[in-house]
Amino acid sequence: LQREAETVLRRAADLDPFNTAPLIALGQLYARAGMNIQAEKVFNEALRIDPDSKAARKGLDGVASTKQGGFLDKLFKR
Repeated sequence: LQREAETVLRRAADLDPFNTAPLIALGQLYARAGMNIQAEKVFNEALRIDPDSKAARKGLDGVASTKQGGFLDKLFKR
């Protein structure tokens, strides 16, 4: 089901390259799946289209916050 959603969202982004909504939804899909690198790339892609996108910025910030405080950071507290 996730693969199908990914395909549909990518297609929507291709059909309307100036609409950030499919990219943001794709980034959220990746983030929920723990695919943070892909989510970060897609949120950045949305921000290149619309640098003022609050939703893309929020998504990117959310991905960044999960990078910090991850398992290894907790294991090796500094």
